[in-house]
This record gives sequence, structure tokens and C-alpha cells, in this order.
Amino acid sequence: MNSDPRQRVHHLRALSDVMTAPPAGLPGADETSGTASNGIATTEISNTIVHLLRVHSGRAPAKTETALTAELAVVTLRDCLTTTERTLVDEGLSALAMEVRTALHDGIQAQATAAVEEITGRSVVAYLTAQQQEPDLAIIAFVFASPTAPSGSRT
Repeated sequence: MNSDPRQRVHHLRALSDVMTAPPAGLPGADETSGTASNGIATTEISNTIVHLLRVHSGRAPAKTETALTAELAVVTLRDCLTTTERTLVDEGLSALAMEVRTALHDGIQAQATAAVEEITGRSVVAYLTAQQQEPDLAIIAFVFASPTAPSGSRT
């Protein structure tokens, strides 16, 4: 594995690949055509998650990809286990490694959620994470409040 940070690649999918029009209040909407030039929002979300993980774990994932729809933002992280977590896995302590990773994701929840809300202009109602060791993948999903649902109602 190449650990040179200059070799890290961030793959981004434009919002137009996922949906035909941006959700209400999403930055990047072209008011005249109704289409989204949303690479900026996905890039900012990916960069925020990479930064938070680097600051809090000492290592950033090798690759990230953010997909953004009207209902959610999902960040896929590849090759994200730290040396400590990988050592635990190699020593047969996979459950402990996943506890550490879950605790890390829980630890960045408030900062990540606030950043996604600021970037998208949408309120986040759920923060969901999952990870696995082989292949080394994790996802962080942010579920947005329905723009049309009254406060406190279920959608």
C-alpha cells in the first residue's frame, strides 16, 4: 500500500448522476436550469470527513466518495483502518477493532453532522455508520429532514 498522502485519490460523483434536480436549499443549484453543479458540496463533505478522521485517528482513508441525493449524503471510505486497528484484526481481535472504529465514528458525529448541515443547508435527522474489515470499507450516512414535513412529524 502506498502511504504517500499525495497519492490519495478522492472519487466524487456529481449530484446529477444521482438525481435530476437538487433538493430545496442545496447549494450548487442553477436557478435558471434547475440542475445542480454539486461537485462542490460532495467535495466539501468528503474533505470534511477525511479531515476529521485524520485529526482524530491520525490517518485518513485512502479513498473517499460522497453521493448526495435529496434524502441523504453517503460517504464511502476505503482503506480506512489505522495501523492499530489492522493489528487487532490480524491478531484475531476483530470485534475490538470494530469497537474502536465505531467509537471513532461516534466521536466525530457532532462535528461531521454540523459540517454537512452547513454545506448542504439541510437539517440532518440521522447519522448512521457501518464498517467491515475485508475489504476495508466504511460508510457514514447523513439522512436529511424532509423539506416538506412539518416539524416533529414522521415521514
